[in-house]
Amino acid sequence: EEGAGPPDLPDAYEFRLLLSQDFGEHVEWAFNAFFERANGGDRGREWGFAQSIHVPLLPERQRLKVGVEMRYQNFTVKDTRGSPIHRFGIGPSVSFKPSAHSRFDITPLFGATNDTPRVAVFAVFSYVFGGGGEGKEAEAPASTRTR
Repeated sequence: EEGAGPPDLPDAYEFRLLLSQDFGEHVEWAFNAFFERANGGDRGREWGFAQSIHVPLLPERQRLKVGVEMRYQNFTVKDTRGSPIHRFGIGPSVSFKPSAHSRFDITPLFGATNDTPRVAVFAVFSYVFGGGGEGKEAEAPASTRTR
């Protein structure tokens, strides 16, 4: 009977690895790898990675940063393991920190394969709660923070 309970969703698991590094005083790099697999349903499997590199426009305050970001995804279901969908996008990235605890990122990624949308825009606002101090925090590429 329709609407008799929660939808029948497959169980899934996901692994992620986030690496980040500052090179010198002004270059920030982040890399996020991921693997996700559904245990039921179509047994979808997705893996990929994204990375970004940013430099501040105003080095003394580091509130406005520009850079480039790229993302690759490989997706299959149980019947298409030999013919995966490849998605690759690359584009500019802008990050603005209006305060010490908030950040706004906008990243348009332009598709480079037939399976990739021509343009995918990721706009992410984040806020860090608590008194973590003014230390640097690792930020994943914007295109993977929306997963």
